[in-house]
Amino acid sequence: MRHPVLCAALLASAVATTAPAVAEEPATLDQWRKLLDALQAAGCTAVADISVERDVYEVESALCGDTKPRTLRFDKSFALIRK
Repeated sequence: MRHPVLCAALLASAVATTAPAVAEEPATLDQWRKLLDALQAAGCTAVADISVERDVYEVESALCGDTKPRTLRFDKSFALIRK
């Protein structure tokens, strides 16, 4: 009788440790356009990827004035949070 309970506990533990904490989704085309405008205003010229997490846009590998790729964050109104 202990085996079904043990199996259920192990399964629940495996699901809890493999499930992502925050759902990340790709940016829409309209979001890309607005973020590219915001990036240009911040002095950035290139970007590798844009994703959406909760209420934040995350721009990966942005080139901003130097050759070091940066990860930038923008809020939902496309204002720069972190450079």
